[in-house]
Amino acid sequence: MQKKAFFFFIVLILLINLTPDFFGATVDVSRDSPALALSYQRLSQPQFQQGKKLIHLLKIKAGEKVLDIGCGSGELTAYTAQFVKPKGWVLGIDPSPYRIELANQKRNKNLSFRIGGSDDLSSLPSNFYDVVYLNYVFHWIFDKNRALEEIFRILKPGGRLGLCSGDKEQHSKNFKILSESIQAVLGSTASKDLVVPYHINKEELHNLVIKSGFIIDSLMVEEKTNYVKSPKEVIEFLEASDFGNFLAGITEEKRQRILSLFKQKLSATMTSQGIPMKYRTLILIGHKPKTVALKVF
Repeated sequence: MQKKAFFFFIVLILLINLTPDFFGATVDVSRDSPALALSYQRLSQPQFQQGKKLIHLLKIKAGEKVLDIGCGSGELTAYTAQFVKPKGWVLGIDPSPYRIELANQKRNKNLSFRIGGSDDLSSLPSNFYDVVYLNYVFHWIFDKNRALEEIFRILKPGGRLGLCSGDKEQHSKNFKILSESIQAVLGSTASKDLVVPYHINKEELHNLVIKSGFIIDSLMVEEKTNYVKSPKEVIEFLEASDFGNFLAGITEEKRQRILSLFKQKLSATMTSQGIPMKYRTLILIGHKPKTVALKVF
């Protein structure tokens, strides 16, 4: 079991930018920094491990063209590139220039990166990619219908789609602890709907993907409990994975009060193995039909 496998809890609560921009169509990366990007690279090993499972489910082959949406600092993208050699290639896109700067250190003839997100897919050619995947990224996307329609467009007939995303249906004591900490400082309604507008459940994901024209090959829910050694690591990852938006838009005094309460409550759940983190993940593999009827969006 990974010592830092708290990521799977964390991705379910990449949630706390209390500014109007948070619920917009794109992730606000204006607060990101080189230090946060490095922290994310250091702490995202569990995301990488789960992503490797997704890549193997997609059965990526030599010569294929692959797109990684939300590639972060590029660890999974680089891992994927080994399967497409010698003539295939992988493109990773991410909205953060600092994370793309780190990713570019891994570039080679089969692997490239550029700044971009799900809102930038219109610039990509139609019927071009063999595989498109999003590893713990789909929950970030506000306009999921539009993103899936664009992915459908850029995939070749028969091309594959892979998704790992947090399930809206969670049974996490730790999210309750975080909500309580926020409410204790900001009021009883402060944490309402911090996750719900982005996360979807299994049925909603199924319907969205089918509506966009895909055929679903598999859709499963994976639930596990992992352990993290300290509240500090939880908060470090929240700050790094949320591009600096974690608890943004409130005073520093209130932010520190929330963090202090959160740490205290998390510490109270400590066991001999660490702080337990329960999570539920949606894992979907689908494909674009080889014969596609004319579709009007």
